[in-house]
Amino acid sequence: MSIDGSTFLDPLGLDAFRRDVWCKHPVVIHGSSDKFAGLYSAADFRAGLHGTAYSYAVYRDHSGENKETDAVTPRTASALFDAGMSIVTVGADADNERLSAFITSAGKALGVTAGAFVNCHYSPDGHGLDWHFDATHVFILQIEGKKRWQFSRSPATPAPLFARDLETVRQPEFAAALGDGQKWEPPTGSDISERDLQPGNVFYMPPGTWHKASALGESLALTLSFYPISFTTLLSTAIHALALKDTEWRRDLEEFNPLDTGAIGSAAFASFLAGRLEEAAGVIRDMSAEDLVSAFNHVRATPPLRDLVRDSTLLTRVRSAQKSQGSVLKAR
Repeated sequence: MSIDGSTFLDPLGLDAFRRDVWCKHPVVIHGSSDKFAGLYSAADFRAGLHGTAYSYAVYRDHSGENKETDAVTPRTASALFDAGMSIVTVGADADNERLSAFITSAGKALGVTAGAFVNCHYSPDGHGLDWHFDATHVFILQIEGKKRWQFSRSPATPAPLFARDLETVRQPEFAAALGDGQKWEPPTGSDISERDLQPGNVFYMPPGTWHKASALGESLALTLSFYPISFTTLLSTAIHALALKDTEWRRDLEEFNPLDTGAIGSAAFASFLAGRLEEAAGVIRDMSAEDLVSAFNHVRATPPLRDLVRDSTLLTRVRSAQKSQGSVLKAR
């Protein structure tokens, strides 16, 4: 059965969604229980564990904080699930042509062509992730079972640059690095909305929406995400173009031996950075709106993110790096 991504927001519809909801606030769109029949199933999930997609387990520790394991194998998945952990498959469409075609058509219908990827969350009764927010547009497609969602009525902050969990945002260093007036604490009391998703329901959250979830019985859901394209993205793309022409912009700064505090404070290092800043200022000064339009079209024309993360080995390295970055932040 072929699922048309252009109708997955019915009965709300694409026009009403783009006009009234997109980037503004969360919404749950109710659909018939067979709305996603033939798109994905528990059998597809189990088959994916034997495929090329990367899977890991997530859980809440004794304090309620989100934690995750290293790579999950078909042999360990059942035991981790029985122990109360959700199994997450990254790039769930890697070996699923139906799902891949659906994502492509949904992206085209939404007018979002770059940075799309889909994960699958298979959660045991009473389990799911604690409070966190994402930096992407998120669509939850409930496939099987039920899941209770609590979420903020509006984004914590408009267009966040990164996803964060409760543990991170409560670090003093995190709050000090950000502007005033941003709601980095999760909602409380009447500011919390709650909905139970059933098969056929779609739950949209704009970037920065606080949310937590808990399965009501076993729950199987797809998370379809689209990265936004910001001015920062366009500027970075344009600046990267300079690196293709100038080897100094691609030079490894490790040559200055950052582990040597004397080296990173040296006149040579400062002079190198000053030279690049001067060049960057010139590039930005001479840049036109047409240049950024070209950068925008380039970003939109690049292959979807899911096409770049098929390799489970690559995903293992990426997630290890993310964990390391989180540990560094916590240690500061």
